[in-house]
This record gives sequence, structure tokens and C-alpha cells, in this order.
Amino acid sequence: MFNYAKMQKNRMYKYPIDRIPFLGNDTAADADKATFKAYHEGVISLTSACERIAKANYLESVTETQFLNEYHICGYGRYQVQEDEEDSY
Repeated sequence: MFNYAKMQKNRMYKYPIDRIPFLGNDTAADADKATFKAYHEGVISLTSACERIAKANYLESVTETQFLNEYHICGYGRYQVQEDEEDSY
């Protein structure tokens, strides 16, 4: 059986400190999208979101900085700003 944890540990060292080496499969991607959405909607905490991303991607841990950076890169922070602006009209 393929050892995703070992592969991801090696990949983590090659990534910038504020980035996450997401696992490139549909199962992980679906879990990641659900986590970003749950955090965006306030259903889960930042700590829980980091734990979920780490688990889905076979990583030892994901820092808050890494999660928030990817959250914004993926466009979730942008949608929050747009929603806030729409509410002010």
C-alpha cells in the first residue's frame, strides 16, 4: 500500500512555509473544500479547520498561517468581503 504520510512529509519540506502541499486526489479535494466552506460559514473553528486539512492531506500538522494563506488564495476571504459590501447597501 502506498504511504501517503511519508510522501507528504517529504513534500512539506519542499513547500514555502506558508503553503500546504495538498494531496492531489478527489477524496482529499472534496474534504478540503468542505473544510474551507465550514470555516467560511463559521461552523468550525480555525483550529478544527487546520486539523481537518492536515488529516485529509496526510500531514502531521497545518498551521493557522498556512490555512489562512490558502483560504485567501482559494478565494474564500474575497467572498466574505463581497458579502459584507453587499450587506451595506
